[in-house]
Amino acid sequence: MGILNKFFKRNNKSSKDCNDVDLLDFKNTDSILSIVVQLNKDIWNDTSKWEKNNLKMEQYLNRLLLNCPNETRALTNLGATLADRGKHEEALCELLKAEKLKSNDANLYRNLGIVKMNINEERHNAKKYFEKADKLTPNNLTFVAYFDPQGY
Repeated sequence: MGILNKFFKRNNKSSKDCNDVDLLDFKNTDSILSIVVQLNKDIWNDTSKWEKNNLKMEQYLNRLLLNCPNETRALTNLGATLADRGKHEEALCELLKAEKLKSNDANLYRNLGIVKMNINEERHNAKKYFEKADKLTPNNLTFVAYFDPQGY
């Protein structure tokens, strides 16, 4: 549970009585995003955590977005998480919300390019998003979906 221990709300519930989502403070946006970024990094250190961590990330991000629906970093990470799970159409919807909210995060535009590469009807639009990403700075509380350019 490592990284999660730092961010749990202090209360008397035992971990057997509730899900860790019930223990996290979703009003502390940066803390939740830090957890999500760490869960993503953990996947690359131990691929056996892929399914469990992706499900947790999606759950945490959806909960965070209930409190902060215009949080572009959460939308960017949710889009990346959905893309990594092969849900490219859903990912595109979340990423376009962040774009509409005027995010200037390089990771948002890189994720838009990745998702568009994975949707046949959108592939022709992907290049402009990669080019825009190259001109921006990534936010340290967001991440990029997996992408293998050799696969296209």
